[in-house]
Amino acid sequence: MATSSSPLPRYALAAAQARFATLNLNNPFSRHRDILLFHLPLILPYLSKKDLWCCCTLNHTWGRAAKQVLWSYPIFGGDTTTSLNDFRTFLQCIEFARDDTLALIRVIDVADVEETMYDTIEGTWLRTIVTRCPNLHALILRKAEFLNSRAVRFAGVASNRSVQYLDASFCRNLTEVTIKQLANLFPSLKTLKFDQTSGINDASVSQLVYSCDEVQHLSLGSARNLTDTGLYAIAKFCKIRLRSIDITSNVKITDAGILAIARFCIHLERLTLTSCVLLTDVCITGIAKATARTLTHLDITNCKGLRLDLPVLYTLANSCHKLDNLALSFSTLNRDHTHSKMVLEVFHEFRSLRHLILHDIPEHTPIKFVADLVHQMENGALKQITLYRDYYTSDFIMGGYTDLRQTASPVRTMVGSASAMMVYRSPDVTSREVEKFNESMKGKVVVRLLEKKELLPTVAAEQW
Repeated sequence: MATSSSPLPRYALAAAQARFATLNLNNPFSRHRDILLFHLPLILPYLSKKDLWCCCTLNHTWGRAAKQVLWSYPIFGGDTTTSLNDFRTFLQCIEFARDDTLALIRVIDVADVEETMYDTIEGTWLRTIVTRCPNLHALILRKAEFLNSRAVRFAGVASNRSVQYLDASFCRNLTEVTIKQLANLFPSLKTLKFDQTSGINDASVSQLVYSCDEVQHLSLGSARNLTDTGLYAIAKFCKIRLRSIDITSNVKITDAGILAIARFCIHLERLTLTSCVLLTDVCITGIAKATARTLTHLDITNCKGLRLDLPVLYTLANSCHKLDNLALSFSTLNRDHTHSKMVLEVFHEFRSLRHLILHDIPEHTPIKFVADLVHQMENGALKQITLYRDYYTSDFIMGGYTDLRQTASPVRTMVGSASAMMVYRSPDVTSREVEKFNESMKGKVVVRLLEKKELLPTVAAEQW
């Protein structure tokens, strides 16, 4: 089995601080050695697997530190072995490993483990993990085809109260009954992720939040069978501890379910409602009033039922004094295909906002719009604006979105009297113009222009 680790600063810093009291800086012969050993827990997580194994053979002190890094976050797969074979070897090892070794395991990630037609994983794999990893903190089972009713049934009545993070997103072999049994296996969960997972419905979600009453972060994206009834259960059983909830692309959710969570979950900080098409402005107004003292992150991108009229935006700005991250669609602000001066002036009221995200920026949007937006928010806490754009016609005609058409110098034209609409004529929002704008801002506000496809997990920059 090939193992490695990703940096775990919390555990590394704790180990380093524990050694601080043993430093002997008065002895010149041991001074440099003690300083190195003090920083060793911070250095080892960045070494390769081969180097970590060499550290294990150096001496007892180095071996103990390297062993902790190797076992805390085992990585399956390498240059000469497959992730499936490594995971099977890992399961065999922990069956006979010593208790002090088992106590080192903190994270198990099997997202890259795939069964084949000829090689499969024993049905008892989940029971082995539940019973043999006493200090396991996170269990990541994304896309795990072998997480099914059989594996959960073999786990029986065993439970592991140390697991606080469970990610079972994109698992297609789960049923309603299996989801309920998973809740009994890990009763102390604080973070639950079931995005695009089969078996998620009102009944299974109700059992989840009832059994795991310490849940703080909940993600239930693209749950086709989830309705307001499931959200009522969340509002009932998670009203004290829930900090964030993500219900992206749930087409059956209405204002009633969201408002129940906003009103009864008194410590709610993050609310992601992307592509919830049945929501209306009444819901946003209710959220602003109910979570005025706690809400820090709100994502209402691509909610087609929203109009976001000026009174709604003013209510959101004046009520949520801790809101520092807001994501919404540009089309909602620009329904008449013009740039409204009044809409821009609303953002002057978002004093605490640090990160503004605008999706679906249309083709030939002038950079002057971005400049005016930053100008309206210059007296607030704004640090970053992220603009997402889709494919443009110019991409195929002119060969790339970094060299789009450049128009003449800025010209303002008044359209209408009561609405005071503004039509801009200035260079378009392109990568080149964004770079120039960032240089002129000298780090006060950073603007990022990204393709919409970079939101996909397979092409996101962090996956490169």
